[in-house]
Amino acid sequence: MRRHDVGLAARGLRLGVVTSKHQAMARRGLDVFDLARFFDVVVGADDVTQHKPDPHPLLVAAETLGVPIERCAYVGDSPHDMAAARAAGCVAIAATWGIGTREALVAAGAELMLGSMVEVREAFDA
Repeated sequence: MRRHDVGLAARGLRLGVVTSKHQAMARRGLDVFDLARFFDVVVGADDVTQHKPDPHPLLVAAETLGVPIERCAYVGDSPHDMAAARAAGCVAIAATWGIGTREALVAAGAELMLGSMVEVREAFDA
């Protein structure tokens, strides 16, 4: 079995969600799609006083996970996500299937452009 045949959480990677949605709405979405079990932390807009593009929410998530921010990657689909990741000091991965255009994501500091969740998983094979 190749490494990418196993999900990121199953490999022992600590995963979190940082979202501009409120905590209850974010958890509801994760529950509806049976995804909550993969994430160790969810940081919603109502959990922090500073919001993306400020790096604060990402720093809170990394601290909660017990992982140095420099060892984190943030996957997001908006220029605010890329700006927050760069300001926080983690790798900024653009999800090109979301709301941001490729041009806007690059301009905001995307370091890697990925077109699907499969590509996200494969990016961590190295």
